[in-house]
Formats: sequence, C-alpha cells, structure tokens
Amino acid sequence: MRAAILALGFGLTAGGAFAQQDLRFNGGVGDFDLSLSGVQATVMHADDGMLRLAIAMDSENRLRFATFTALSVGEDITATLCGHQIVQARLQAQIGSGYVMSSPLDADLAQELADVINGLRGCAD
Repeated sequence: MRAAILALGFGLTAGGAFAQQDLRFNGGVGDFDLSLSGVQATVMHADDGMLRLAIAMDSENRLRFATFTALSVGEDITATLCGHQIVQARLQAQIGSGYVMSSPLDADLAQELADVINGLRGCAD
C-alpha cells in the first residue's frame, strides 16, 4: 500500500530504464528517481585522496526524498548515477534535510559526477 502511494504521489518507478541523468535510489520501498534539475553537488575531500559528493536538493526534491526515506527506514538503499554506485547504506532515520553525502570516490569520478549533477556535462558513454 505505501509503495503504491509513493508511486502515485512521489515519482517512484517500478524498475525499467529511466533517464541516465537521474539520481537513482534502489531499495527500501522501491526505486526512486531524483531529477537532477533541482539538485546541486559540491566536491569535498575524504581520506586517502578520495573525494565525496555533497548533494543538496531543492525544496520539491527534498520533500519527495524525505517521504522515500521515511518509508524506507531500516532498509538498505543504494544510489547510482551514470552507472556508478555512489551510496550504499542502511537508512537509520528519515532524511528530511535534503542533503546527502556520497561514499568516497576516486577524484576524477567525483568531479565528473559533480559536473553531471550541476548540469555541466552529460554522463560519459
């Protein structure tokens, strides 16, 4: 029932290919695609020369993501962009802030994905 509510009101998809330019969350109550049109990323330093993406959502995306995470507490989720997994975590609580931090990524990949999120380029082939 809760997955059906999300699918109607918050843009969940039931598998299948979606635009590469979306940030795809898998797990929890289902697949959740976050349009990059309301998302920005900043590259931040992590350990051992790796970088992380600090991802910030606009108010509409923040509300949709908060609903997804509220219904997925206690579940494992992953996030992918351009075919690269950038987050793998078990949700401990709802994320209502609209901010997500990626796992550590190679510096070149982190910059490439930040550029994709920020609309400076498309996904590499």
